Amino acid sequence: MRPMLVTALALSILAFAGCARTPGGITASNIPLEQGGYVPLTHVATSDCKVNLFGFIPVSGGNHIEDAVKKAQRKGGGDALVNISVDLVSKHFLLWSQLCTEVRATAVRIS
Repeated sequence: MRPMLVTALALSILAFAGCARTPGGITASNIPLEQGGYVPLTHVATSDCKVNLFGFIPVSGGNHIEDAVKKAQRKGGGDALVNISVDLVSKHFLLWSQLCTEVRATAVRIS
């Protein structure tokens, strides 16, 4: 009987867990740039996340696209970002959940 109880408990916990990645969009750059008017520096990937207890009690701020883009630009050390893509990643578990806005881009220096 005990193995059946453990299996049922494990399946119940898994039923309340899940992850998803949702495309948020893409754009050519975060500021207007002339074709060929910049030098690529490095590829950057950052995120801005928010954590909730029980799925609805916030324990951290975050999950803003603007903040994730600013982090990516600082991380890349450039004047702007090009080839930007944004995804929303959500992770839900029994006691907590996490929503993250992920930004991937190329940092550039304006020439």
